[in-house]
Amino acid sequence: MNFAYHRPTSTSFRGDRSPFHGTEGHLLSASGKGTAIERRVENQSMERFHRMTAGAALCMATTFLNAQDNGFGLGFIVGEPTGISFKSWVSETRAVDGAAAWSIGRGSAFNLHVDYLFHAYNAIHVSRGRLPIHYGPGARMRVWNDGRYWRGGEWHAINGNIDLAARFPVGLTYQFDNAPLDAFIEAAPCLGILPETYFVVDGGLGLRYWF
Repeated sequence: MNFAYHRPTSTSFRGDRSPFHGTEGHLLSASGKGTAIERRVENQSMERFHRMTAGAALCMATTFLNAQDNGFGLGFIVGEPTGISFKSWVSETRAVDGAAAWSIGRGSAFNLHVDYLFHAYNAIHVSRGRLPIHYGPGARMRVWNDGRYWRGGEWHAINGNIDLAARFPVGLTYQFDNAPLDAFIEAAPCLGILPETYFVVDGGLGLRYWF
């Protein structure tokens, strides 16, 4: 029995193509598709981040604006008297304010006053923030270190060291629309009750931070 041996020939491919022909192209195509998907996801994430940032900024601006017509404000007043100013809202248009200060120009007396204020928001319109007129009744107490008080540019002797007066401040309060601050200016006619009757006008300007 004769066996014929045939030498194996090299494998030939159509068009001399490698068996891996096209694999690189497919990989590049898949890589391109993956990059496009990644870019789409990244763009969506950026859009979502921008929306969240804009929403947070709007919420902060609204909070700053609303913080000035509710809560508690603390700051300073300069004038007659000069010292610490405070304010607390009791409704949307009403507040209690006051100051613990010094009457520097009237015998260096300690001054404490408290007012019940109404706010007219529709009287004055501004392009930014709000500018209500405030007004209302209040009371003032001044205390000196000895048995006399200062009025009319001179000292008056009394049996004690306390001066009481009714007051009615009228002024403007500017409420910032981008910060928890308000600035105010006011004049307050005062009618002395104790130790005697007299008339004087207090006044000042100030700034408060709202908590």
